[in-house]
Amino acid sequence: MKTNSKYKNVIFDLGGVLVNWKPKETILDVFKNKKIAPIDELIEIWKSGICKDLERGLITQEEAIKKLPERYSKEDFSYFLKEVYKYLFPLEEGLKIFNAVKSNGHKIYVLSNFQEEHFAKASPNYDFLKQVDGIVLSFKVKAMKPEPEIYQALLNNYSLKPEESIFIDDLEENIAGAKTFGIDGIVCKNHDYVLEELRNKGIV
Repeated sequence: MKTNSKYKNVIFDLGGVLVNWKPKETILDVFKNKKIAPIDELIEIWKSGICKDLERGLITQEEAIKKLPERYSKEDFSYFLKEVYKYLFPLEEGLKIFNAVKSNGHKIYVLSNFQEEHFAKASPNYDFLKQVDGIVLSFKVKAMKPEPEIYQALLNNYSLKPEESIFIDDLEENIAGAKTFGIDGIVCKNHDYVLEELRNKGIV
């Protein structure tokens, strides 16, 4: 059934929307079998230029570990990079929304910041990707949200009209980046909120 809506395209982020990703909780999970989880250190590294270059596809994980400043533990960072993909699993509540949008006849796209090595290992479990109409990932286009180049790549690659598109992401700054192109957005505060907003907009 197609609902009455001006939106033809629904764009999903992966981490925090369709895929598990909560930095502190995920770090704790990764290090659950070790005595200490270096949460603050790894969050600091994750926000650093090194990890941004990883997500842009400019360096490999091996190169990132070599570039890590001496004040950080290369052993912990290496372990985290090696293990974290196991915790990037699909979220049931996100897939519920994905399926509701799909069943109502909207086209679905994915726009996400993702490391190449992590995507290669985690994506075999993302069966939902077989149903999307297009996907743009940061490591493939060498740009990451909220940089304008990644939004432009999505619009250009799939000839999308911004005014017919809406983006769901867990970060306000990424929604703000989309809005500069005229793409509407919903911040994924939680999945119930997203579902309510989609209903209000006549999408589901």
